[in-house]
Amino acid sequence: MSFPAQTLLPPYGSLTATDLGSLPDRTEHLHRTTVSVAYADSTTGSGPLLVIIAAFLATVVVWMLIDPTGSAPSGNGLRNTAALLLRRTWAGIAAGIVAAVSAGVYGWHAGWSPENWLAMVSVLAFLGAVTGIVSQLFVIAFGSVAGSITSFGFFMFQLFAFGGACYSGTPRVFRPFESVAPMTYARHAVVRCDSGRYDRMFWISLLVLAMTATLAFAAAILVHRLRRHTAVLRSYAEV
Repeated sequence: MSFPAQTLLPPYGSLTATDLGSLPDRTEHLHRTTVSVAYADSTTGSGPLLVIIAAFLATVVVWMLIDPTGSAPSGNGLRNTAALLLRRTWAGIAAGIVAAVSAGVYGWHAGWSPENWLAMVSVLAFLGAVTGIVSQLFVIAFGSVAGSITSFGFFMFQLFAFGGACYSGTPRVFRPFESVAPMTYARHAVVRCDSGRYDRMFWISLLVLAMTATLAFAAAILVHRLRRHTAVLRSYAEV
């Protein structure tokens, strides 16, 4: 880092009354320059973290507000159940995509500049879709209130597990879970895309996220059918 010549202070032994009078102005300029550089460094470095948190948190909020299954009957087959859930899944997917891309736009405004914006937007859209599907599972499994609380708890757990909540990285107590948290692979994918490194870890991270979304949607279908079956048996028992 370098500063303009006029901002540099003269040697101590050569200070004059004029120099002493200008010291407040010069030190203030140095302070403003240092703060502006530090701000630029922090905003550009925090871009990947910002979009990851925004995508996961937005989908948690959206499933607090809408019914993840709808009121229409799901039918008797797995295909009907999948079609029912998929109609609602698009709401969570859209929320995750909008949140991730919006956070990316904000990061760009603050100085974040990925190597390839087209690739980054694609990764952000994919990340938003994954978070929408994963968050839906909790609400289907535990209901609107308990499911939303559980989903938010999972969000906070991941925040510590992948090292986003602490400046020093993942706390020791959470390190055994770092490799199983979806946020960890979201970070790998976004950080590598940010620097233009499309290496094996980048593609593995995308694959793990895709598998996570697939398993979450499959589990949501099974859980929804199980809950409906249990409700039907309970109604027959009451009769």
